[in-house]
Amino acid sequence: MKKNLFLRLWRLLFRFSFPLPCALTLALRIKKNFYALVLAIIILNSVIGCSKNDLSLQNEKRTSEKNIYSSVISLAPSLTEIMYVIEADSALAGVTEFCVYPESAKLKPKIGGYVNLNFEQLMILKPDLILALPAHRDNFSRFDQMKIPYKVFSQKTVSDVRESILGIGILLGKKEKAENFLKIFDAEFSKKNIVENSKRPKVLIIVGREFGHLKNAVCAGRKTFYNDLIEYAGGVNAAPESDMEYNSVNAESIVSMNPDIIIEIFAPHSGMIAFKDENLLRKDWDIFPKVNAIKNNKVYYIIKDYATLPGPRLYLLYRDIKHIIYK
Repeated sequence: MKKNLFLRLWRLLFRFSFPLPCALTLALRIKKNFYALVLAIIILNSVIGCSKNDLSLQNEKRTSEKNIYSSVISLAPSLTEIMYVIEADSALAGVTEFCVYPESAKLKPKIGGYVNLNFEQLMILKPDLILALPAHRDNFSRFDQMKIPYKVFSQKTVSDVRESILGIGILLGKKEKAENFLKIFDAEFSKKNIVENSKRPKVLIIVGREFGHLKNAVCAGRKTFYNDLIEYAGGVNAAPESDMEYNSVNAESIVSMNPDIIIEIFAPHSGMIAFKDENLLRKDWDIFPKVNAIKNNKVYYIIKDYATLPGPRLYLLYRDIKHIIYK
């Protein structure tokens, strides 16, 4: 029962746009306490009903008419990276502990973890804007009490990521910089592989699991930016249709999906992997000798710091996946 609750928490964290390293770390910590695990699921389920449009409407009410901000707090690594690529980092007053790219982001004042914010530090920094994701929803009422404007950006799809880059650029008076960066971003995504449906390889992307075996494996579903990347690259997501963005997989489902290509994705700084030897990681899959990807030696690894973040460097991840699919 505890295992099933853990997997459910995994999926809920992903649904709320948690970066993969943060989601796994938080889920594993909570897993140790059964009651905390149940409570976390109840809390996350209680706020799932809010749609993206609802958030957008609320945000319009909570951001002022001011269109240039000089003291901005970023609550996510992907949002922090956007501020740097549009050259608005001089206005970046604070970031989370998980904001480690680029290097200079590590020098910015820290306002806590991904969701456990340090509100005392927030008051000291006196921001005039907070950039957030839907996952931070529980803090919105506190921001209201503190009279701090905030803006929420969804980053669940490639289109969402693009809109967040342009939206933040406009918000911070860096529209031209954002548009210039998007030329690079769009140029990579314009290179789509057009493949007949019958020839599109089935690709399974694994975004987390335990090591030395394949327990608690989680795959990217069809409502994620990973799905977009697979399809743009000319593949088809091996994951079945589901309302969930990320799904747990077991031995039976892996055999049933029979992917042609398996890609495991990790962030090297996240503590998600006990070792970085791809050959050892790959051996865990030898228990499926009849699955196409294993039979044809098509199990690959992307261990990059940008591989788990739906931010500006998403075009680099697309390039990696495209290269793997058509090696």
